[in-house]
Parts: sequence; structure tokens; C-alpha cells
Amino acid sequence: MINLNNVSFSYGDKKILENFNLKVEAGERICLFGESGKGKTTVLRLILGLEIPNSGNAVIEGKASVVFQENRLLPFETVLGNIRTVKGDEEKARKLLEKFGLSDYAEKYPRSLSGGMKRRVAIIRALCSDFDFLILDEPFAGLDKENIELAAQIINEYSKDKAIILVTHSEWEASLLGAKIVNI
Repeated sequence: MINLNNVSFSYGDKKILENFNLKVEAGERICLFGESGKGKTTVLRLILGLEIPNSGNAVIEGKASVVFQENRLLPFETVLGNIRTVKGDEEKARKLLEKFGLSDYAEKYPRSLSGGMKRRVAIIRALCSDFDFLILDEPFAGLDKENIELAAQIINEYSKDKAIILVTHSEWEASLLGAKIVNI
């Protein structure tokens, strides 16, 4: 599914990864863990094909769905419209909005949502996509403990048998998703 083999990557003269290896199979959950600037998001960008390794190879099979560090909601689309951008099932979208306590906001625009609400919409959008693996880059940023636990429960429910690659600075968040820590 995901295989990074002896991957090295630099931004100009700044070496980010050197001979990095990562293999993730269907249903496996891993958390890329380490200090800021060590290459966690770069690994995600390599997996998504947004960056090309300087050496080594990246073999990715299957479709990804992503929750980026930023919510990336379209300001001119309603909440439901933002979710529909992934061509997801509207019934599933409405069910997820209800589970996240956002049913009343389906026809509202992102500007009327709090930061935490926008974050939950970004998670819903990712879960409504047809995916083989889920990329989560700091997915719980801006959420309180109760909403983190709820989001993790829902992600687990809707991602059964799917691979998850998580970036977070919290071992607790990794444990909520059952992710094995991979130090970078």
C-alpha cells in the first residue's frame, strides 16, 4: 500500500530525510512522531505525491483522503457543499454532521463557524471520500478534549480496515486511534 524505501529529501541545502524507510499495509495505523522540522509533514507530502524524493523510491497504491494542518474549506461553499467536493454520499455527510453535532450548520458558510467547527467539517469531508488510506496531519488542532475523543471515535468507526498515517505531537491522540509510534 505505502512503501518509502531509502528515501532522502532536501529543501535546497537543508536535508530533511536521509535513507528513510516506511511501510504501511491496509488496516495499519502509524503515528509519525518527532520534533518540529524533522520531516513529518514532508513524509506525508511524499506519500501524497506533492514532493518527489531526491533519492530512493516511494510506491503508493490506493487512494488517499487527507485532513491537512489547515482546514482548507472553500469560503464560497456551504458546509455541505464543502463536504460534497469529495463527491461523497450526501446521506453519509448528513449522518456525520449529526454525529459531530453540526447538523444545524449544513447550509451555513465557513465564515459563520468557529475554528473547532471548521476542523470537524474538514474531518467529515475526509471521511466522506472514497479512500484506501487516511492521512491526518495534526487533525485535532483546535479541538477540546471532548471533541478530540469524539472525532477519534468517529474516525475509528469510519476507517475500519483502512490504513491511517497520523502526525501529532500527542501520544494520547495517537493512542486514541490505535496508532503505533514511528519516531522521525
